[in-house]
Amino acid sequence: MTTTRSSIVVTAPFSGKLVPLSEVPDETFASGVLGEGIAIEPSDGLFCSPVDGTVETIAETKHAIGFAADNGLEILVHVGLETVSLNGEGFEILVKEGDKVKAGQPVAKADLALIRERGLKTITSLVLTGGADDIASIVKLFARDVNVCAKSCANRAMRHSAYLQQLSQRILSCIVENVESLFLT
Repeated sequence: MTTTRSSIVVTAPFSGKLVPLSEVPDETFASGVLGEGIAIEPSDGLFCSPVDGTVETIAETKHAIGFAADNGLEILVHVGLETVSLNGEGFEILVKEGDKVKAGQPVAKADLALIRERGLKTITSLVLTGGADDIASIVKLFARDVNVCAKSCANRAMRHSAYLQQLSQRILSCIVENVESLFLT
C-alpha cells in the first residue's frame, strides 16, 4: 500500500516572535486540546491569512477567524487571550465569511495597544483544527519565515495602497478634465 502525502505551507498571520503553543498562558491552547499549532507574540496589528483558501468563520467578537485551506486543512487564528471580552472593540475585519483569500493577504487589523491597555495578552494562537487525518505529517510551519511572511503581507498591502492612490489620481484627473471642458467650451 502506498501512502501519498501532500504538504502545505502555513504562513505566520502576524509579524512577531514565534512561541511554542505549549507556552501560551492558557491551558486550552497550551494543552493542544484544540489541535497542534504555534503561537505568535505580534509586533504589529496587521493580521494576514495564513493560507490560500477560504474564510470559513469570523467570531462575532472579531477576535478569531477560521480558515479552510484549498486542500481542506482547517485553521483557527485566535488573537489574544480573553479578547472575546472586548466584544469586537479594537478589531477591524477586512474580509467576510466565504471570501477566497491568499496567504499573506490582510484579513483584519488588531489594535494591540488597546488590547494591552485593557490588561489582556496579545499572544495569538494558530491552531490546526482539522481537515486532515495526520495533520502533523502534512503541514510545515516555517518558523524561520515569520518575518518574511509578515514583510510579504506588508508589501502586498503597500502595493494595494499604491494602486488605489494611482486609481484615485486617474479619477481626479478625469473629473478635472471634464470640469475644465465644461467651462472652456
